[in-house]
Amino acid sequence: MADDKATSAAAEERQRRDDELLAAHRKGDARAFGRIADAWMDDVYDRVLVTGVPSSEAGERTAAILADVHGAIASGDASLGTVVMGTARTAAPWKPTVSHGKDHPEDKLAAATDAAVSGKDPAVAGLLWDAAHVLGERVRDLLDLHLRHKLTAAEAGAVLDLPADKTAELIQKLPNGYANALRARLLWRGGDPEHDALKADLDKAGASAFGDKAVRAVHQHVRTCDQCRARSMIALPPIELFAAIPVAEMPRGLKDKVIIALADEGLEVTGSEFYDEAKVKAAPGDSDGSGRGAPKAGKATPAMAAAAASVLAAEGIFDGDEAKAADEAKTARLPPHL
Repeated sequence: MADDKATSAAAEERQRRDDELLAAHRKGDARAFGRIADAWMDDVYDRVLVTGVPSSEAGERTAAILADVHGAIASGDASLGTVVMGTARTAAPWKPTVSHGKDHPEDKLAAATDAAVSGKDPAVAGLLWDAAHVLGERVRDLLDLHLRHKLTAAEAGAVLDLPADKTAELIQKLPNGYANALRARLLWRGGDPEHDALKADLDKAGASAFGDKAVRAVHQHVRTCDQCRARSMIALPPIELFAAIPVAEMPRGLKDKVIIALADEGLEVTGSEFYDEAKVKAAPGDSDGSGRGAPKAGKATPAMAAAAASVLAAEGIFDGDEAKAADEAKTARLPPHL
């Protein structure tokens, strides 16, 4: 994977930070959980936003997830990153929508020369997410957890209930597979491809939306169309563009409210940068004026991650055997070579 050493280094540094925070929390450091909440608040908020809820509700759901995390980290061998993002993934199921940016953002992406700049452009980011969604839920989440939220390969695999060897294999093959999906999205062009012959092929395949049918139709077309193959090429590695999509930053006002909500649950959050004793004491739940809120009983912690689907097949995907890859793409929802 392009720049995989940098990705792995960032993940390992984040995990070291988490290990220190988790150890401090379990030793009874009263300030540790507030610091844990600060460290992961944006990541949880980012995940909640994919459910389509408004920002204000996303703040409430972020607080609820962090409260569940507090109960889940009391014991166990799972890393903090696995617990946090596993809890968030279970509580916030994705509701993917295909982007239809105005003025053809495909042109912006084709001309991109700076991944950081392009990743921050909402229209371009929409195209990048479209390509991730078509890979299927687990592969999309593997991309998201490892590249954007900086979970290690082992942590991401644990969240997704994937064996270590399968996780490593998928990570190795993702750059090529994601590039193929993104090139298909560029040529699909919001359902209005530049090449009439490609449009006819999409219509013939019944590909009215960007999904598996569209990817397969584009793949078949590009095999015999040099013009469209050339149009699908971009200067920057697609995987680096995806990694450059920034994690959503929760507004300061909402962070204050999240910390107040956690304190209202009776959790010790004085270590948070956003803790304000006066605001917490003024909250309705702080009946004793302690600034810690009123303890709540009977709050259940949801299961870490649901292992509902079968493990995605990795053999033959993105390899040179196009016929085999095409067959597996139909079942594993991973695109073959373009």
